[in-house]
Amino acid sequence: NMEFRDDLLHFVGYILPDKEDDNARNAAEDAEIDDEESVIIPESICSVLSKGYCLSLCMASFAVNFMVCRASASAPEQCRIRGCFALKDPWWQISCIAKKIGSKFRLKGNPSYSLRTDVKEEGRAIVSLFLTACGVHSDSVTEFMKWLPESIHVDPINVQDILNDFGKDKEDNRKYPKATFFLILCCQLDAGFHVRAASMYPLVMKYLPTLLPGQFLDLLNKGKEEDEQKKLEELLKTDVWKLGFNYIMHKELHLVRCEAKLGAFKDCGIFQKLSPQQQKLLLLYEDLKTYCREFGHTYIDREHLEMRMRNKMREESTWETVDFLRRQGVLIVEKQKVALQNLYMYEVGIAQCLNILMKQEPWRIELDVREVLHSMQHHRARDRVEAEADVGLSASVQCGEEHKATPGSKLIPTTSSSTNWSDPVDEDLDPTLVVLDPDQVQAAEMMCSNPVTVISGKGGCGKTAVVSSVFKAAMEQLKKKKENGESEVPSGMSEDPSGENAVEVLLTAPTGRAASLLSKRTSFTAYTMHQVLWNFRNTQKNEIGEPLNWKFANVCVLVVDEGSLVCVQILESILTMLTRHARLQKFIILGDVRQLPSIAPGNVLNDLFSSLMGIKWAIEMRTNHRAESELIVNNFLFVLINRDECALINELCCKHYSQHCIKTHKYKTDFQIGDKVCCTRNGYVTHKDKDNVEEQKEDKERLCNGEIFFITHV
Repeated sequence: NMEFRDDLLHFVGYILPDKEDDNARNAAEDAEIDDEESVIIPESICSVLSKGYCLSLCMASFAVNFMVCRASASAPEQCRIRGCFALKDPWWQISCIAKKIGSKFRLKGNPSYSLRTDVKEEGRAIVSLFLTACGVHSDSVTEFMKWLPESIHVDPINVQDILNDFGKDKEDNRKYPKATFFLILCCQLDAGFHVRAASMYPLVMKYLPTLLPGQFLDLLNKGKEEDEQKKLEELLKTDVWKLGFNYIMHKELHLVRCEAKLGAFKDCGIFQKLSPQQQKLLLLYEDLKTYCREFGHTYIDREHLEMRMRNKMREESTWETVDFLRRQGVLIVEKQKVALQNLYMYEVGIAQCLNILMKQEPWRIELDVREVLHSMQHHRARDRVEAEADVGLSASVQCGEEHKATPGSKLIPTTSSSTNWSDPVDEDLDPTLVVLDPDQVQAAEMMCSNPVTVISGKGGCGKTAVVSSVFKAAMEQLKKKKENGESEVPSGMSEDPSGENAVEVLLTAPTGRAASLLSKRTSFTAYTMHQVLWNFRNTQKNEIGEPLNWKFANVCVLVVDEGSLVCVQILESILTMLTRHARLQKFIILGDVRQLPSIAPGNVLNDLFSSLMGIKWAIEMRTNHRAESELIVNNFLFVLINRDECALINELCCKHYSQHCIKTHKYKTDFQIGDKVCCTRNGYVTHKDKDNVEEQKEDKERLCNGEIFFITHV
């Protein structure tokens, strides 16, 4: 069980119904809680292509009024506990562990649930709430409670039997809804179904909230159609160890992303009751997952695994355990390497998708890449000159106004006689005079001819600019040829590049900030990889699982920026999705192989770069074309070391420009109108200053992590 400390208390009781002022109280308490303490379990959306039931993993933390029936130490009769409670109706008895923080308590771990047996005189009130939660009209509830004899004990468990008697007592069913209708509501709606499940499957209610906290409610509701609780109850009685392996749960129960952690087995006291062999299975599996997660590897050498397990089990037991898990399909063993089944299949899936792209009929883009790059450089040079001209003019005007305001002052002329901000930009400048970067030329040629291209380089090397220019020119060329009837559209691609079913170039990035920058630097709309996955999941499917009117069904080119941050799981999901359900013909991944790999297992960019370098499908750009990139590289350590001074500068700027401090007296961030803020999460916002309601529905701007804004409304 969970190790008890002096500051932890074990409570048994129930949650009291919310009062009118509880919403305001919860809001005030939420303001006192740091973001790091919010209990949100993120959804793993990479399982959208799995053949199974994908479960929601989100649970929010909130405060409840808790009536204490029993406690491990002296405790108030009522207290306020904050935590994740899947079931909070007053007919549930809740067993939980909490830590006292000030006058309140914070939930530790996950609670277990059972139906209350001590309702006594509260039974009638609880049944009234129960019937209301089941959807029975309040007038009908009142009439039923009036009919109910005082001598009859009633609770949510036996209320269905009493409703049968109530139905037999009614002579005129036309004037009153039939009691059988009440029974249907009690059996089909969530509140009634949960009570029925608790009376039939007590082990599910006791252990599943701890073993699978994020999926508990979905599993409870899923049983309405597939009798899932019965299978889980039997599993908890006989083979509870299987809950610790996602692959086995998917194979036997067709559940996706259902895997109990080793700590959860220990917290609910199950681990100690398992056989030594079953304990070894969970220990080795947890150690292998920890190794892959901490070091980013997708496999482990046999010798290394043996060394890691030396203090936990004998060598013979280690290989017996590995062999058992291999036969179960949980582990893959090849030569001297041991891999988790899911990570192994992710890498196999990526290889299969790339193999499909290589074998299918290629889309060869007939472009003069030098002309395209010359045009790109010319436009960038013109934009840079115009930007400098704007800065120079504004500086001159400001300087002139300052001197004009000072009596006797003279306007100081520009020191550089060669710079004339009023001169027009030379539009007749020959673009071919611009010297091209040979790495950019080679990268552009690779993208035009190869189905897969890997481009590595530091920030400022022009990776994104080259990709944008090449495919913008390719789309324009395809459109012109189609209009002139000069050539057929390449096989597998849309025949209407200018219409709704246009050939699409999908630009993606692993983070919202990277996707936002990608959109600004190119002429295409960029998305996060998770947005694409979520869009597929939420799209309506036909009988065989094919998406209907999918937004990305016409994608023929996939570009992934910041490839070093992409893990094998995400890349396999999006490649599989686009090769099966879209028209993917080209895949380009950009990034820097010298950057640290993704947090999740896998080093995709480096592996692809080293594998494809030999056949000249990968290239490294070596020239930095962006001056500010070098400034960032040279000065990031200075900012890191002097972070305290930077905080003082921010405080002074906030006082000077916004006339208030960054923090309140309670040391909480004080946001006010006019503040310059940095977004720390991705999301959408509607402009409140728009009068048209329809425009508000459509015009929603996506805020990305890392972007900077000014607050205009609070």
